[in-house]
Amino acid sequence: MINTILLVLESIVLNNFKVLQETVIMKRLTSLDFLRGIAIIFMVAVHMMLAVWYLIGHANISLLKAWMLPIAGIVIIITHWRGFFILISGVVTYYRMVEAEKRGVAHSKILLNEVIYSFIVLIIAKIYTTFFTTWGVFDELFRDWTWHSEKLDFFYFVEALDVIAFGILFSALFFFLLHYLDKPIIKIAIYFSIGCTIFLISPLVQNWVNTLVIWPDPNVDWTLQSGDHFMDDVVYPFRRTILVWLGGREAPVFPMLGITFFGSCIGEIIAQEKPTIRHIRYAYLGCLVLLIIGGIVIALEIVNGTFIFDPAFHIHPTWFIFINTAFQGYVILLLFRLVEFNPKLNEEKWLKYSLPIRRWGMIALSIFIYQWLDGFIRVAFAAIFNLDLAHRCTVNKWWTIALTLTSIGFFQLLIWLWEKVHFIGTWEYGLRLLRGILTGQKVPVKDALQLQKKLYKVEMVRFVEPIKSQES
Repeated sequence: MINTILLVLESIVLNNFKVLQETVIMKRLTSLDFLRGIAIIFMVAVHMMLAVWYLIGHANISLLKAWMLPIAGIVIIITHWRGFFILISGVVTYYRMVEAEKRGVAHSKILLNEVIYSFIVLIIAKIYTTFFTTWGVFDELFRDWTWHSEKLDFFYFVEALDVIAFGILFSALFFFLLHYLDKPIIKIAIYFSIGCTIFLISPLVQNWVNTLVIWPDPNVDWTLQSGDHFMDDVVYPFRRTILVWLGGREAPVFPMLGITFFGSCIGEIIAQEKPTIRHIRYAYLGCLVLLIIGGIVIALEIVNGTFIFDPAFHIHPTWFIFINTAFQGYVILLLFRLVEFNPKLNEEKWLKYSLPIRRWGMIALSIFIYQWLDGFIRVAFAAIFNLDLAHRCTVNKWWTIALTLTSIGFFQLLIWLWEKVHFIGTWEYGLRLLRGILTGQKVPVKDALQLQKKLYKVEMVRFVEPIKSQES
């Protein structure tokens, strides 16, 4: 009986992973490949700055001069742009499902494929937060060469990768539930409403979660105190995990999951049979609505005397996530306008000059996970130049710039070397091999990621007919 059940489950998994392989999109949304690369480069730079720059750890924003405030604002926004990865993932996931639908793949199979994939991503997310996250076990190991077992509590830390996994899951679920609707505008309205609702109710969810935890100080946020175990008073690990996913630090499902649904809105727009510039303009209006709602939230908080601007916040305040998501949406839509919706685009030049950035985007997950390797750079600088990098935020802006550029150069070199061996050892490579094993199909071990098709001989998605005379 047990063997029969196992054979049935094996058949279901293998058959549906075959469908998953068949639904891989060979045409590339190169603007998103490019933006993913930009995002991961900024992440590498920002994390180094947060780790070493004296000003980050000791600055008082109220003491800044007027001309510094816009610069400080930009820095603050960039340091809180983890949602950009979630938004890009939301667009790509939805677009992938629509393309599978167009090829006749059953909606139930699309759902199962995405559910399986979401759980794989979630497992990777917990491996990352437990061992490799910034301020985690390996990051601290490079500072004092001590194994901090208490840092394993970062398992209960919530990062963008966790939310991406949940985003894939819920995006697929709602895609399945709403596939019978014929009018795209209705789907977009539903997704937009869900996203806004998640943003607005997030403070209530976070407060509810906090009531389930007894803190010695009611004003203590969901932070990881030095030497303390995160949420030690919650007895059962399963319950702990659920609670921090809902409302814990750093990027909980409430509010970050809402970003996925705005990605679904953009995905629905570009997945139309013949999307036009007019559709992009409507999407601009959607971003404007988010900005207006964010402004209204700020106004209400000011009137009620509850508005607090803390540049070092962890969970995104409601006003910020509305405004930030709007700006991120504008960035994606603008690049769509300049690339996929641009009939005058010189495709050859675009692919050539965007290649270095798209190369970063191709293995963004691996750079995200392996960023702890920048610890080698801090160790080397500390030894060579006699710097105190065992503690955080200890060097001036010039050393910060040097460390940041060296970190970017280090990962650029790593990517270049990895490409020489066809990215063997990256998480993307491992996932592709795993998919091949589960499908029972042969995957070329030396080129599992198909570099030529994804980086060099790319077949681009173009939503408008290119003007041939401009491409010559």
